[in-house]
Amino acid sequence: MVKLNGQHKLEKLILCNLGSYSTVAELILAQDVIFGDLAICNVTIDDNLRKFYIPSNLQKSDEWMMFNTSLELSGNADTTANIITHMQSFEVTHRRDSGIDSASALFVTK
Repeated sequence: MVKLNGQHKLEKLILCNLGSYSTVAELILAQDVIFGDLAICNVTIDDNLRKFYIPSNLQKSDEWMMFNTSLELSGNADTTANIITHMQSFEVTHRRDSGIDSASALFVTK
């Protein structure tokens, strides 16, 4: 029998950042797994905490920090779904502007 440790899972959530994954979708999936594990450990993560953790674990690059600030100021960070949608949209634009071919950039949105 495997026993999950809620404190360990919270630490994993804090360290789960975009720099460790190739796409926003992979980051969200990894965070969702941790959120599920926390629920098993009887650690409640409500939507407000999810809205905090998702954008706070972005890369610390100037582009992503400006994106995060503009998202918060725009009022579009009102739901988890909106945050994720805006992150994925920005990611496609950022990848295209960084020279990643459009086929790879489009794959991110699927």
